[in-house]
Amino acid sequence: MCLSPIKLISPKRLMLWIQVWHAKEVIVMKRSLRPGYAGVDNPLFVRDNTDMFLGDAKVMSEKLFARIQEKMG
Repeated sequence: MCLSPIKLISPKRLMLWIQVWHAKEVIVMKRSLRPGYAGVDNPLFVRDNTDMFLGDAKVMSEKLFARIQEKMG
C-alpha cells in the first residue's frame, strides 16, 4: 500500500490536503451521494479507482475493518 503525500493547507484551519489522485485505490465514506457543503460535485467520487461506502463513517469503518480481518483469517 502506498500513501499519498499530505500537505497542510493552513495551520489555523487544520485542513489537510491529501493527494488521493496518486493512489491506486481510494475509499470514500460519505452519508449520501448529495453534494457537500459548497454544493459542488467531487470528481473523485466518479473515478474508476474510487469505492464508496455510504452511511455513517464510524459504523462503515468498523464493518470494513471486520471484513478485512475476516479475509485475513
